[in-house]
Amino acid sequence: MSTDSYRIGAREQLLTFARILGVPLYAANSAKELAQVLKRLKSKKLTLIDTAGVGPRDVRLSEQLAVLQEGAPGARVLLALPAQGEGHALEEATNAFSVLAPAACILTKVDEAASLGAAMSTAMRHCMPIAYLCNGQRVPEDLHAASNRRVWLIRAAMRLRDRAPPRRDEAYLARHFGRGQAHA
Repeated sequence: MSTDSYRIGAREQLLTFARILGVPLYAANSAKELAQVLKRLKSKKLTLIDTAGVGPRDVRLSEQLAVLQEGAPGARVLLALPAQGEGHALEEATNAFSVLAPAACILTKVDEAASLGAAMSTAMRHCMPIAYLCNGQRVPEDLHAASNRRVWLIRAAMRLRDRAPPRRDEAYLARHFGRGQAHA
C-alpha cells in the first residue's frame, strides 16, 4: 500500500515492485482511505505501507505522519535509515519520525556505505533493533532479515573500518605537526 502521492513516479515504481513480488498495490491519499483499505485487508498476515520519502525538514512530513497516526494507529512502524548517512542526518531523521514510535529500523544502502558506525550508533542510541538490511537494488533478493545476518553485518562493518584511510584528528595533528613553527 502507498500513501505517497507527492513524488513523481513513486506509485509506478511500487507497482513494478508489487508485480515482481506478485502482490497487489493499493493507494491511499488520506487517513480515511488508509483506514478503509486496512479494514479490507485485515485478514492478511502482512500489509506493508510505504509513505512518501520526505526528509525530516520537509513541510509535508507532519501531514504524512498524521495520515499514518490516524489511518493506521496500531501499525508496527519500521524506520528506513540509509546506512551511508551521516550521524547528524540520521539523528535528525530518527527524531523527526519518533512520534510514530518505530519498533525497529531497516538499514538500507548497506552496499553503498563507507562506514556503518553512524547508522548502527543511531539505532543503538534510540534502542531500535535493526530488523532488516538491504544491500542492493534487487527486490526481494537484497532484503535480508537482520537476525540472520548479524555476523555478516559486523564483518562488513569491520572490513569497511579496515579499508578506511587513517583518521587525521586533533591528536594526530598534534603528534605530527605540533613541534612545527608557523611562518608568516
